[in-house]
Amino acid sequence: MKKKFGEWLLDVSKYIVTVGFIAPFVRNVDEWPVAMIVSIFVLVILLVVTGLTLSQDKSPQKQKKNQKS
Repeated sequence: MKKKFGEWLLDVSKYIVTVGFIAPFVRNVDEWPVAMIVSIFVLVILLVVTGLTLSQDKSPQKQKKNQKS
């Protein structure tokens, strides 16, 4: 469950970054307040870190299987 949620968070962060690249073509980004840009950047960083943390498989059984292979 945690792994799927972590993957979902990574997908959401990718969508936010994509919107950040497309937005200048649709609307003038110079009108955006600096706080909005900083909050989007912080949100993406938090989503990526949380997503990567949750998507890692830390179960000892699977780690032992990987070492035997």
